[in-house]
Amino acid sequence: MEVKKEDRLNKKFEKIVIKNYRGIKEIELDNFRKYNFYVGDNSSCKTTLLEALFNSLPSNIAGIVTTSNSRGLVLKKENIDSIFYNANSDEKIEFILNDEIITEIKVSNNKEIENDKVLNFANQFISNNSSEDMDFLYNISKKIKNTSTFLDVNFLINKNLKLDIQEQKRDTVILNRYLNEFKEGAWISQFTKFQKGTADGVKEIIKNKQKKELLELINIFELDIDDIISDEGEILLSKKNIKKMLPLSSFGNGLAAIIDIISSVILKNIKFLFIDEIETGIHYLNYSKLCNALLKLAEKKDIQIFITTHSKEFLEKFYEESENITDSIALYRFQKNKNRELKKIYYSKKRAIEALRNGWDIR
Repeated sequence: MEVKKEDRLNKKFEKIVIKNYRGIKEIELDNFRKYNFYVGDNSSCKTTLLEALFNSLPSNIAGIVTTSNSRGLVLKKENIDSIFYNANSDEKIEFILNDEIITEIKVSNNKEIENDKVLNFANQFISNNSSEDMDFLYNISKKIKNTSTFLDVNFLINKNLKLDIQEQKRDTVILNRYLNEFKEGAWISQFTKFQKGTADGVKEIIKNKQKKELLELINIFELDIDDIISDEGEILLSKKNIKKMLPLSSFGNGLAAIIDIISSVILKNIKFLFIDEIETGIHYLNYSKLCNALLKLAEKKDIQIFITTHSKEFLEKFYEESENITDSIALYRFQKNKNRELKKIYYSKKRAIEALRNGWDIR
C-alpha cells in the first residue's frame, strides 16, 4: 500500500542522548533506522533504552508511569529515587531527542496544589478523583533546545497510590506542532500483553469500522479466521467451517500477542512501536509469521519500530523475512565492562547476519 504524501512528512527518531536514567549515566545513540533491535545480557539496559525513547516523545506525558508499571513497579513516595541513575534524585533525568526536544524529569519541589490545574488522565493507575490529600512526586517538562518550555506538569500522588497530573505550562501552538510531526507511540511489554485492554481496543476498532483491516493482519497468522468480536472483556474469533465462535485463548499466545500489537497500531494510528522482549509467550515456529505481520504493518502505516529481544531465532527469522530490505535495519548490542560502564556496539544488517551465521550468541 502506498504511503500517503503527508505521512512522509512525519518526523522519525534519528538520535537520542540519555542522562541519569536507571542504569544509564549518559549515552548517545544514533543510526536509527525503520527497524531497530537491541540485544545484550540481562541488566545491560536494553529495556531502559526503550523506555527512554518512549518517554522522549513530545506527545508522551505519562510515559514514566506506563514504563514503570510494565516493570511491575507502582510509583510512590517510597521508591521515588528508583528511576534515577544510582538512585540519586538530586540529578535530573534528561532525554534529548534529535538534538531538538529535551524531556526533563526531576523530583518535584512544589508544595501547593492548584486544584483548577489538576488534570484527569486516562490510565489504569491514575485517578479521576479530586486532588485532596495529594502530594507531589515528579516534575516533567518538555522544551525545545535553547528555547522555552512548551509543556510542564507535576505528578501528584495520594496515600492510596492514585495519581493525577497538575499542569504548570502548556504552549498549545508548539505542542500541537510536535503532535502533528511525531504522532503517538505504543508501548508493549511482557507485562502489558494479554490484558483486558486488548479486548477494549478490539471493541473500539470494531466500533470505528476498522474490523476488515484487523482481520487482514490476523489472517497472516490464521488464514481461516473470518470474524472477530469483543464481548465483556473477552475476544472471540470465528473460524471457517466452525459454527461457534472461539475464545482467543484457544488459539495460543502467538495470536494473542499479534492482536495486542496490531490493535494498538490500528486504534491509535501510531507512528512508533516499542516492544520489549518481543518473543515472550510466542512459540518459535510463529516467529516468521510475526515478523511478516510486523513488516506489513510498518510498511502500510509508515511506522518506526524499536524492539528488544533475547532470541537469536527471532532475529534470524526477521532478517529472512526482510530479505529485500537493505539499509532500513539497525541492531545495537549492549554490554557492561568490569567497571559496570555501558558499552554499545552497532551492527548493520550485513554484519548482523554474518555474526548470526558464525554462531553469535546474543544472549
